[in-house]
Amino acid sequence: MAALLALLIRRSSKIEVPDDIDGRITSASATLRQMLRSWDSTTSDNIGFELLLPAHLEMLEKYSLSYSFPARPRLMDLYEQRLQREKPESLYGSNPSTLLHCLEGMIGKIDFDRLAHHKAHGGMLCSPSSTAAYLMNTSIWDREAEAYIWNSMPDCGAVEVNPTSLFEITWQALMALVEAFPMDAILSLEMNRIAESLENVFHSQKGLAACAPGVHDEADTTGSMIYILNFLGRNVTPDAMINRYESSDKFRYLAIERTPSSSTNAHALKGPLHVSNRSENACQIIKPDFVWRSKAAYGLGVVAEAYTLAAMRISPYDHSFGKNIEDICQIAKPSLGTFQEISHLPFFAEMPDWLVSACIVEAYLRLPVFDRARQAVITQGAVKQQRHFNIVPFAFIASSRSKGAFMTPDMNGEFMVMCALVYEVDHYIEDVIGGLKGFEVQEVRNFVHEVFEDACLHLPTECQPEGVSKHQEPESKQLHHLDGIKTRLRRGISWVLNSQRVLSSSKYDQVVLRRELKAFYMGQIRSVYESASLATSRTPQHPVNLLQEPYHNWVHTTSSSHASGLLTFAFLTCLLGASMDGQDCFRSAVAKYLAQDLSMHLSSLIRMENDIGSVIRDRKENNLNSVDFPEFDTTDQEDDLESRIEQLKGLAAYERECAKNALAKLIQMDVDERVVWALKAYCNAVDLYGEIYAMQDVTPSLARCS
Repeated sequence: MAALLALLIRRSSKIEVPDDIDGRITSASATLRQMLRSWDSTTSDNIGFELLLPAHLEMLEKYSLSYSFPARPRLMDLYEQRLQREKPESLYGSNPSTLLHCLEGMIGKIDFDRLAHHKAHGGMLCSPSSTAAYLMNTSIWDREAEAYIWNSMPDCGAVEVNPTSLFEITWQALMALVEAFPMDAILSLEMNRIAESLENVFHSQKGLAACAPGVHDEADTTGSMIYILNFLGRNVTPDAMINRYESSDKFRYLAIERTPSSSTNAHALKGPLHVSNRSENACQIIKPDFVWRSKAAYGLGVVAEAYTLAAMRISPYDHSFGKNIEDICQIAKPSLGTFQEISHLPFFAEMPDWLVSACIVEAYLRLPVFDRARQAVITQGAVKQQRHFNIVPFAFIASSRSKGAFMTPDMNGEFMVMCALVYEVDHYIEDVIGGLKGFEVQEVRNFVHEVFEDACLHLPTECQPEGVSKHQEPESKQLHHLDGIKTRLRRGISWVLNSQRVLSSSKYDQVVLRRELKAFYMGQIRSVYESASLATSRTPQHPVNLLQEPYHNWVHTTSSSHASGLLTFAFLTCLLGASMDGQDCFRSAVAKYLAQDLSMHLSSLIRMENDIGSVIRDRKENNLNSVDFPEFDTTDQEDDLESRIEQLKGLAAYERECAKNALAKLIQMDVDERVVWALKAYCNAVDLYGEIYAMQDVTPSLARCS
């Protein structure tokens, strides 16, 4: 594209042009058109392509060359998303931005005269091409930038990055430290000199580093330098790197960068893993993605040669981790037993053993963080069975690491706490509020309604079941113990609605979440009335249907809210929308409709699979179960439980197929890829928990029914 644009500019100039320039332009345009038709934006990893390609297409259109190709709509969406994440005007500030590496994409959108303060050694973020764009679009010719470009053009042509003095030394040393090279070579005099030089730079830069002295520091080189120095016995800490580049769920390449980079996280991981007190950095260690990116085709010859030599010396073998890594990964036997028991379910059949083990280790490392976050929301006296909660990190981590799914660690962590809150509210309302007197339950119900009063949502009148008198007047001395109940319920509601990410999501997504949260709490309280009536009107031999409505209606409305599927889906939608700068997670009416359809089928599936695994407990605790509906009474026997369960399994399989179809249609809507990955993780979690419930009912029993 750049070459074609150069030809077009040359032809339109007054400078003498070659006779065959028209043929060159025609040939180049035809080739470009063919390349664009087969180009896939989802597999492209070229730096800044979402900025550079639209800018070049726009410049080509000024010469009457327009290109339509299948990936163009998605490319333009990526372009808009990038500009929403990183505003062009941020370049006028003092902090560096990755946009400095793609200034070609900023032509016509910024004032290049206001960028001179970002120069280092005359260049823009060590990029000759970006510096050329700056030089071509500034109103005053910059001699320093011109000199930088000349210095970046050796006889073989322009280089991709310049200067690279520290970059080259660091990466060659890094390749020498792999096990393929003999230790005497690693501990040679030359390597010690390199270590001394790097250590001087490291300390002079206060624990940070860049591709060259005087250039903006970044995490890639800093992480690699920490690893090299500690490997060679120069004890340095990653504290400065962590303080500068760590965000809630990842490490950034630059201090203010917002978009994730798998390679940066891989490089940042090396530092904390190779310090003496690595256990202090356990939270940072589990953040980076474990992705190795090849550098064999890198533009710098010495770096490419170092990678190639390292690769040639490595022979395949089974690697055993050393004691340092094993110490981090020691797992208590109760937790290990729980994780291993779950890992034998069919869900893990196609997952490699190493990935299952990695999920187990990550889940165990996350348990303390998860417990602290959970206890900050859930007070003492609620669900006490720790095994029930121990399952959560492993289930959700495994769900987001397989079958094309991914969820960022911080999003996954907050979603885990949300699910823990759902379990606690479900259990607490059934066990504690379910043991209250009728007028006390009504007081709690009124309180929850008042909390959500601002939502202006219609609340249907509930019928009073037998045994609960609506004329019984409360006494103040009987209600003092309700204050603690109200405080607990308010804490959970407040945590959901006032989560920083929820508040950063769109107003539309927040309204949906508020509606589903209210429906969940009111549905839980409604179940108290249902249980009270079941206790007086149902026997194990005579299931009853209190609601007098078809099962299809119930499972897709009342039950879906009670089972929390609609609520957790709405919460995930807010988390995803917040990660996209507060835009609606699903932007079009069709996408919103399909997302709602998906959540409805998943919520129905959650309820069905939960009921399949909890029939016995529900009979004991007088909870309404799907199999209690008359639609399942299709045999001559009064209560053929096995037949009822088999029918319910068939309906669950149908809902799963509906959910798969809805997800496939939603993906075709060209939603953000982060949304697609997270939705797949959510669907995986639903499937995995269905298998867990089929193996064993993991919902804690009620204390009052024990």
